[in-house]
Amino acid sequence: MCNECRLSFTSGGDVIWVDDDEELHCLDGPAMITRYYGAVYCCHGQRHRVGGPARIWPSGTVEYWENGKFVRDAHV
Repeated sequence: MCNECRLSFTSGGDVIWVDDDEELHCLDGPAMITRYYGAVYCCHGQRHRVGGPARIWPSGTVEYWENGKFVRDAHV
């Protein structure tokens, strides 16, 4: 994964990547993967992903975010 983030786990066993400020952050993959919330791509605590959905719910619903701003959602 990216050099700016480190792997961590929540008390529930969810996988998260955080930056030095403990904000969700990963440049080359999801910053959070959970059973209930799916995969979330973040850059320094803000939902962000260019060229793909920043949030992928377990149901298949996706949300597009850029720089912390909601762009659109769709169902796969």
